[in-house]
Amino acid sequence: MSALQALFAPADIKQREGSFGKTLDYLETSTVVQRLNEALDGDWSFHIVEHVVREDLSEVIVVGKLVAGEIVKMQIGSATLKRHRQSGELMCLGDDLKAAASDALKKCATLLGVGLQLYRSDEGQPAPSPPIGHPRTNSSADPPSPRSSSSSGRLSPKQHQLILKLAAEAGINKNELNRHCQQQYGRVVDFLAKAEASRLIEGLFAGAIQAA
Repeated sequence: MSALQALFAPADIKQREGSFGKTLDYLETSTVVQRLNEALDGDWSFHIVEHVVREDLSEVIVVGKLVAGEIVKMQIGSATLKRHRQSGELMCLGDDLKAAASDALKKCATLLGVGLQLYRSDEGQPAPSPPIGHPRTNSSADPPSPRSSSSSGRLSPKQHQLILKLAAEAGINKNELNRHCQQQYGRVVDFLAKAEASRLIEGLFAGAIQAA
């Protein structure tokens, strides 16, 4: 575990622009795979358990399973479907599935402690199970949002699936859902805490959240 959770060098931590003017710190898939190989001596495997293509939400979702000895970790990965600007047709579903699978692999790896240095709780300790690519503000010295509830843990895969299902049934697309979550909880839907996800599910069931 100490080898898995060892800090990454600054050069290994990449950045990209995210939504709402935020900067995302993340690890490339190859960096995560290399860490798993080194720490586990190559004795691990990754499997796609299930995948769903949601063309109505322009999203592909996969359920991934990481196996290391007797340890099994599962997480959901997602990617945006890329389309031709003019025709609107899918460009390459295979590439989108690969991106979602990579996202699931990296999220599974965080459950083994890989990359937890990117995610800090209010007490300055690694958060329990965040996804790689968690948004942060441009200044690392910025205080956590007062609405932050990292201590309650990130939403479960079942909560995430149910939220997407209820939103689709209500005619709410992913962008609208993210805008609502950003306004209410200060984060997009993929990064909600369990308690926040529960409140969102209640609101969707009650019809209190409507499509724009």
